[in-house]
Amino acid sequence: MWSMTRAKPIRCSRTSIHSLPNEILAEIFIAGSSTSLEASGSGRGRTAVLFTCRVASVDRHWRDLALNLPVIWTTIIISDQRPLTLPARFITRSGNLPLRVITCLESNEDNKRIVPTVRLLLVCVPRMRSLVLRVNFMTLSRTCFLRLFDAIAPALEHLDIEMLDEDLDSWEDHVMGDALRCFLAKGAYRLSSLHLRGDLLHASPQWFTVTTLDLTLEPCLRPRAWNSFSDLLASCPILKTLVLRGGSFPIPHADVPELDILHGSLRTIALDCRTDMRKPVEIALFLTHLKIPSLKYLELFGVSGDTLEAWAAFSKSRTHISWWSDDPPSYLELNTLRLVCFVPGEHAPSTDFFDLFPALHHLELIRSKPTHFFPLSPPSCSSGHCDAPALPHSHSFWPSLRTLTYDGKDYSWLYDTVQSRQRLGRALSHLRIIDAFYQPLQLKLLKDLVVVERLVNCDSGYISLHVETDDSLVVSDKWSARAMWCLFLPLAFLILSY
Repeated sequence: MWSMTRAKPIRCSRTSIHSLPNEILAEIFIAGSSTSLEASGSGRGRTAVLFTCRVASVDRHWRDLALNLPVIWTTIIISDQRPLTLPARFITRSGNLPLRVITCLESNEDNKRIVPTVRLLLVCVPRMRSLVLRVNFMTLSRTCFLRLFDAIAPALEHLDIEMLDEDLDSWEDHVMGDALRCFLAKGAYRLSSLHLRGDLLHASPQWFTVTTLDLTLEPCLRPRAWNSFSDLLASCPILKTLVLRGGSFPIPHADVPELDILHGSLRTIALDCRTDMRKPVEIALFLTHLKIPSLKYLELFGVSGDTLEAWAAFSKSRTHISWWSDDPPSYLELNTLRLVCFVPGEHAPSTDFFDLFPALHHLELIRSKPTHFFPLSPPSCSSGHCDAPALPHSHSFWPSLRTLTYDGKDYSWLYDTVQSRQRLGRALSHLRIIDAFYQPLQLKLLKDLVVVERLVNCDSGYISLHVETDDSLVVSDKWSARAMWCLFLPLAFLILSY
């Protein structure tokens, strides 16, 4: 006879926070500082107490460990809303390691801070490798600009400039141009990454060493913006990566091949097409006039199906002109197409769209409706029974496609796509998905047809999916040891598992 007995509760031993080895705790500090400092330099996170300061103020043990880790003090943030004593302490505690400096001066009311700020920046110059400069033009004088750019040139590897003024007149353009030319004249031979924010297309000199160009455009561009954009790309002869964000893309004043931009060294392009100001035709014209014969990777964020169709139609109508002028056809070498937040069009993609990328090897569909490109195979029923499904014509395109990345949950479409391409003799070899979305049996059926890989991070593109940092991270300036322990415990176990 069965007897009812009370089961003993399972008790988890409470491990003291001080039992963590210093090596593990140090790795947690380094990981936390590298991620939180990104948010501290922009947006609402500017007023937050830095992660490094928090861990150094929990108790004496954590403080001693933090002070003996110079690497977590190497990001210097100079802001209107912080005293200058804080970045000065960071400079001292960083030892002799390279520095990343973020300067945010939005208000021109406190002019007494300008000279001390420039002096502090000059102190960082010998070890400065990255500079993020976000200021109102009227906050810093022409002398300050020239003196600063004259000093930072030799060792700088990354430069990020954002002018917060709504409009820059011709005189301010001239001053910015002088400052940037002064910067290059001093031998900026290590500069490889450049990020320009605001209306700075007209103030850009020659960037002979830049391989990564990130542009955040204004909502309303000036006249002749296409010419300025063309000159900027021409001034970067070894450019490999181009990222465009923000407002309106520059458009040529006439749709003629003579205004095309041909760049032979570009390998990667990422475009943020999310805005209500741009029409599909305008984005299609911009893409049509970019001739990048060696392009390997294309990322389109927020693009619509109508835009892609207009792009394909424009490209087809000018194909005979490209052949006649001996220009190399575009996108024959494109290996990866990444579509993020894709907006389906009214009609299915035409043959002209698939022909744009004949050698496509990897398709990434992130937060996008997948059936726009590969619709489900409808069963062809006759005489009361259903035969084998009729394969849509789109599965016969992109014969080189071998890898599909998909972050959605539509198993029916996924299995149908893999099976349909296999029947046509153009089978996929790798499938990258979030396996937690599917049942074990579903994963088994997929693995019988293709190699299934886990998609660890769907936000691996050049344009991030995330928005501003949550304010919940900046509510309190002082964290208790218990709160820090609750935050770091999962990360500690993750590190120990390795």
